[in-house]
Amino acid sequence: MTLQCSCYCDESPQFYCERTVTARKAHVCEECGEQIQPDERYITGSGKFDGAFFTRKVCLQCEQLGQNFGCYCLGALYDEILEWGLEAGSDLPPELFDGLSAAGAAKLERLVLNKLEATCF
Repeated sequence: MTLQCSCYCDESPQFYCERTVTARKAHVCEECGEQIQPDERYITGSGKFDGAFFTRKVCLQCEQLGQNFGCYCLGALYDEILEWGLEAGSDLPPELFDGLSAAGAAKLERLVLNKLEATCF
C-alpha cells in the first residue's frame, strides 16, 4: 500500500534499471545516510533523468519504506516524510510500516524524530 502521491515531479526518467545485489564492500545508503555493510543486500540503480545520468545505492529498509510512501525525490525520502507529517499534523501513518522489519521501523522513527528535532530547535 502506498500513500496518496502529491508529487510535483511530472517527468519520469528517460530510463532506469535497478537490481538487488550483495555488498562486497561498504557503501552509504543515499536515503538514510547509514552504512551498507559488506554481505548486506541492497538496491543499486542507474538511469538518466532530465539529461543527466545518475546512480543510486539504497538499503533494503529504505527501499521498502520508499515503496510504502510512494512518490518522492531520490535522496530526500525522510525529508519528504517529515514534511508530509508536519503538513498533515499527525503521527506517522501505519501504512509506512507495512513490510518493514522491526529494525526498519525503529530506523524510520529514529530518523524522522532526529529530523523533526533538528527542524524545531
